[in-house]
Amino acid sequence: MNKYIKFLEKIFNDSFCDNFELIKINYKTLKIITPFKDSSNDLIQFFIQFDNEKIKITDDGYITHYFDVKNLDISIIERITKNYNLKFNSNEIYALIDLSKNDLISEKISNLIQIMILLSNIDIY
Repeated sequence: MNKYIKFLEKIFNDSFCDNFELIKINYKTLKIITPFKDSSNDLIQFFIQFDNEKIKITDDGYITHYFDVKNLDISIIERITKNYNLKFNSNEIYALIDLSKNDLISEKISNLIQIMILLSNIDIY
């Protein structure tokens, strides 16, 4: 697991992600705080969980909670996640990445951030 955490730290430190903050929760989980804000002016954050050769990127229920608080129709989340090649299980938006198949982690992270920004602003439209 440590090699993947170090790999992700390198990605976030060496690339366009200068303003991202990585917090190691435990040896299997990283919390990523982005410089992007939601409609409440809170910084968007997500989690990366490691399990052998698989990585799960998740909003940890952030958007579902937001929709509950705003009393918005949760079915919107499911419809929109399909367009971003992400999954929704009625609680969280997530992507599973198989490292043995060279899945593009940066694409999945980008898609998750984009969908979190979009959905956290949906009540404004």
